[in-house]
Amino acid sequence: MDKTNDTVTVGNSGGDHFAMNALVGHTTDFFYEADVVFPNHSAGSLSAGLVFGTNSKTNPGQSWFAANTDTSGSELFRIFYVPGPVNHVVVRPNEVSVDYSKPVHFAIDMKNNGDFVYRFGNEGNLYERTGNINGWAGGYVGVLTFNEEAVFSNV
Repeated sequence: MDKTNDTVTVGNSGGDHFAMNALVGHTTDFFYEADVVFPNHSAGSLSAGLVFGTNSKTNPGQSWFAANTDTSGSELFRIFYVPGPVNHVVVRPNEVSVDYSKPVHFAIDMKNNGDFVYRFGNEGNLYERTGNINGWAGGYVGVLTFNEEAVFSNV
């Protein structure tokens, strides 16, 4: 965490790499957003996003939701659940246009009843998807990368 620039850098750990938000407790109704920059945006697959609904801050990999981007496959943006996988939103690459050399914005507006609004893309070119997570019980929030370094700001 760089307090001078108000950023969080999550390195490439060779898999899922979580950085949990110490300021937010267990929550079911929230608005959470961040901008992410990929320092190595020209180097292959990019994967990062917001993580929420985790049962544990100290062991978030047990179960969690993510609102992310992943350039490695056919699902460019999605909201999904682990273990699962259960996809609540899937956005294919041909459905949106995103410039990964610029900051990518993520925002999730989650309600107690499981309804959500997910916004993503570049500033001035944001996309939106809505849905519901059946049986939503809430949890902790943070940020996540997969096999990638990412710098989060405006969290």
